[in-house]
Amino acid sequence: MMNGGSSDFAAERPLAGVRVMVTRAPHQAHALCDMIEAAGGGRVRLPALEISAPENPAGADRIIGRLAEFEIAIFVSQNAVNYAHERAYALGTNFAQLKLAAIGDKTAAALQRAGRHIDICPRGGFTTEDLLKIPEMRDVQGRHIVIFRGEGGRELLGAILQARGALVVYAEVYRRTVPRGLSAMLRQCLESNPVDIIAIASGEALSNLDDACAAEYRTRLHRTWLLVGSSRMRAQAEIAGFSNIEVADDPGDEAMFERLSHWASHRVPTSKTRTESPGS
Repeated sequence: MMNGGSSDFAAERPLAGVRVMVTRAPHQAHALCDMIEAAGGGRVRLPALEISAPENPAGADRIIGRLAEFEIAIFVSQNAVNYAHERAYALGTNFAQLKLAAIGDKTAAALQRAGRHIDICPRGGFTTEDLLKIPEMRDVQGRHIVIFRGEGGRELLGAILQARGALVVYAEVYRRTVPRGLSAMLRQCLESNPVDIIAIASGEALSNLDDACAAEYRTRLHRTWLLVGSSRMRAQAEIAGFSNIEVADDPGDEAMFERLSHWASHRVPTSKTRTESPGS
């Protein structure tokens, strides 16, 4: 009976005694934090990335005001969906006449929440490369395409579509910045409130976290377990110097939590059980 009860407890609370640093932007961290707490874990919120509207939205607004000139709109992220629709609403226009493409299920879900129909989305994939494999993205000769993204995003999507004959315009509808005080918050965590694993879902957030780490704490940071959302991020983390890396199937909350639970069930604890997360 005792063994069965212990197994049931482990199944219901797979993260008991595990402290997780959640690095998502504040408005996107709630779901994963709730999952961690429901599973018995402690979460420490330390945003490594902030999302906001561009300082100067005029360029994106001009493009959004010309939506009738395009045939396909591609959204690279949930943020791209939300900020593009916010500006379209403010400008009195909409996407009704366009074919809409989403990179990944999360972006597609954001479009659905905005009341849109998704015409193009990779099945089971969440990367630019997955989108480019879809037949509709191969036969684009002469087609006018607008890509909604953040400032300074990857150039791969537009470059390949242009090579395939499309006429491509970028609309940069949000920006990613380093949170104020990130270095001090990270130092405090590494000094007095260490975590067992860091969950991080974007390459830019990983770069921000690593850059914010003071030299005297870099070895400690790099030895902390890291949960990333893609094999591309794993390669980035390895180059940065991280040595203990888990890779989720995708950067979504469910996949990150699933891999986190798997890691927790196989890990060898390095200290006594901790479930509290003061100040988090």
